[in-house]
Order: sequence, then C-alpha cells, then structure tokens
Amino acid sequence: MNHALIWECADSTVTQKLYPYYHAATRSLDFEGMMASLEVGSQPGDVVILQACAHNPTGLDLNKEQWVAIADIWFASGNFDDDAWAIRHFASRPSMEMAVAQSFSKNFGLYGERVGALHILASEPGVKPAVQSQLVRVLRSEISSGTAFGSRVAAEVLYDSELKARFLEENKRMSERIKDMRAALVAELERLGTPGDWSHITNQIGMFSYTGLTAQQVQELRQKHHIYLFSSGRASISGLNPNNVVRVAAAINSVVLGQT
Repeated sequence: MNHALIWECADSTVTQKLYPYYHAATRSLDFEGMMASLEVGSQPGDVVILQACAHNPTGLDLNKEQWVAIADIWFASGNFDDDAWAIRHFASRPSMEMAVAQSFSKNFGLYGERVGALHILASEPGVKPAVQSQLVRVLRSEISSGTAFGSRVAAEVLYDSELKARFLEENKRMSERIKDMRAALVAELERLGTPGDWSHITNQIGMFSYTGLTAQQVQELRQKHHIYLFSSGRASISGLNPNNVVRVAAAINSVVLGQT
C-alpha cells in the first residue's frame, strides 16, 4: 500500500503507472483490465510490482493460470508451497530477473522488529558483485545496519527442524481460523438475509477483506456499533472470533438495511 510513496522518496523522477486490479462493482479481481494494462503499458526494463499472496488490501489473489498468463506477457516468444508458487514459477523462467521482498512481520509476529529478507534473481551470475555492492550502499545509507534480535529469532526457528515444523503448523492453523471466520461471517449475513451477495468475502484470502461497504456505512458502523473499518470498506478478518462474529454481522446487516 506504500509502494508509491516509497518510490517517490527513493527517486522522484521515476515514472509510476497503476494497473487495474480490483473491480469495485463486482467486488472481484479485474484480471482482464490488469492484463490489458500490462500488455500495452509495460516496456523492457520496467519494474512491475506484484503481490505473491494474500493481496493487501483486497484479499483477492491470482490463481495459477493467471500467474502463468502474466509471466507469458514478457515471455510469449493456507500453505507456504502454495504461497510461493508464483515466485517459483517466475524463477523457473529463463532470463527472468526479479526482486522478492519477504516480510516476517505477520507470520512470525515480529511487527516491532521489522524483520524480512530481499531476494534478488539476476539473469547472469556475473552481475552479483554489482548488485550486492549497491544493496550494501543502500543499506548503509538508509539504516546503517539491520536489527539483530528479530533476525536471530527467525533464524532460530527456520534452522531448527522441530521449531520450523511447529512454525508451519501454527501458521496453517491460523490461516484455517481466518478462513473459518470468513465463512462464519458470510453464513450469518445470509441467515439474517442481509441484502447483496457476500460470497466475495469467502473468495478472498489472507487477513483482510474488501467488504464492499460504502464510506457512509462504515461511518455508521463506527458511530453506532463501535466497529472500525477503513472508509474503503477494508476490514481485518483476523479481528473476528466466535464470540464477536455474530455481533459484527448484525451490525453490518443494520447499516446495509439503512442504505436500502
């Protein structure tokens, strides 16, 4: 969500373009618009930013066939393996160059430590020293040296087979919990007869959902029910649990009925 600002601060001369992704009217992925924009608007040397999984903020991910179609544009002549599928597919393409930014904020619960990794895939081995020297230069000028505590926590887990197995299992469990909360919210909205089609909530993935609620409906949720969403209708599904999902659904039903 902060990509535009990051580019502006890094180099204000960089020309930025946006491609369609979310179709508000249907609350679904605008894949045709995305493809058309990338096919016509991208040129050799352009950097295209793509989110590999759990798209933030829409919650709408590309499927495998769509990832292949995107990869073909430039080459036409709740588990970790699934999340990494698109990246591995791109990496399998000859001469593909890409940078993969990986965050441990959510999956390790290390928000305050700002831990992550940057993986660079170059088309030729000979460019490694140049890439590495530039990364060191940027790192030195931006933060001098990275934080040690969070990275040691991540390393301790990932390099210990028992801890890693527990880590993967716990992440899977949390992913399933979020899916269950999506299903529970939709089931309760359907039971209440809330106007509209709410299937987009279960079609989305990850911690967040574009609910489709209007800014006015969100304002009513805040003022009348003390339930807080972004004005765009973006909600944190991870904040739902079996004890509050019925109340949240009832509140959504109330504000939607007030708009119909």
